[in-house]
Amino acid sequence: MSEAILENDDTDDGAVNYRIREKWGNAVGKGGLTGYLALPEVLVRGQHRLGLNSTEMMVLINILLHWWYPEKMPFPSNQKIAKRMGVDPRTVQRACKTLEDKKLIKREVKIFHDKETNIYQSQRTIDLTRLVGRLNEIAKDLGQYASDVGLGGAAKKQP
Repeated sequence: MSEAILENDDTDDGAVNYRIREKWGNAVGKGGLTGYLALPEVLVRGQHRLGLNSTEMMVLINILLHWWYPEKMPFPSNQKIAKRMGVDPRTVQRACKTLEDKKLIKREVKIFHDKETNIYQSQRTIDLTRLVGRLNEIAKDLGQYASDVGLGGAAKKQP
């Protein structure tokens, strides 16, 4: 992750490369505690359209921090998120409930039974499929807006 390059081919003068480590230094990758989080820009630009307050947004970002593979939904605990945010776990629980009510996430509990040991275990996961769908809708709308007003290149990123 520390040597990853993000490429942006939308500019008129060719590809512009941003080296994440050059930008953030030892805060990512080698020398840092962790890597970085890939976050769609449309999530930030669409925060108001999604109806997210700052607490809900930070809880959602913390959930996204645990989503490494498209086919494996994240399962962070409320306690872990609360500790990172410096809030009570109940605050995280309420924010997750609101995110679910807004149809952005779906909390699920999966039960596993080991027949050899007769031990049942549960795992909470958070399905982000709905969020991805909403973000794709917003991205399409932002792209249509940019086309309608004749914006091109980097200007397309303006809401």
